Amino acid sequence: MARLRSIPGEMIEDTPRSDAVAGAVGRGFLVRYRVMALTTATLLVVLVFVAVPLQVVDHRPAMANAIGTLHGFLYVVYLVTAFQLTRRLRVPTWQLVLVLLAGTVPFCAFVAERTLTRRYEAAAAGADPSPGPALDRSLPARAARARTRWLSRRALLLHAEVAVLAPGCL
Repeated sequence: MARLRSIPGEMIEDTPRSDAVAGAVGRGFLVRYRVMALTTATLLVVLVFVAVPLQVVDHRPAMANAIGTLHGFLYVVYLVTAFQLTRRLRVPTWQLVLVLLAGTVPFCAFVAERTLTRRYEAAAAGADPSPGPALDRSLPARAARARTRWLSRRALLLHAEVAVLAPGCL
């Protein structure tokens, strides 16, 4: 339940964090961000995996020039929409930077889009958008979490996949 607290000369509504976040972010902000993230990510994937190889192998720069220019202009729009959404969702600064950079790495904008959509849905549902319960910050606990995350079976398979695919892309 919201309470009113007074500051000399004005009344400010004191609301819980999730209500404030859900109220500050309209669905339109999320839709604009999702459209720009998916468009930018798709253009980047086409540029990196189709247009640039055609330019290098077949000496056809027209496709790379056109898609690269379009991706560049739309990336600027992506930056603006991503910044607006992340600020309204009160995303920490380091995550904001990662979301903004996601439009420059193939497939990362897809991941950023899903992450921000889940954060928005959690805020709209009234849940705390911060990830998980309070974590133990001690060094052994952090090391154990890092080992679990980076040395799990799934992570090792992804590492092997990158080790095989990255040289193939070069």
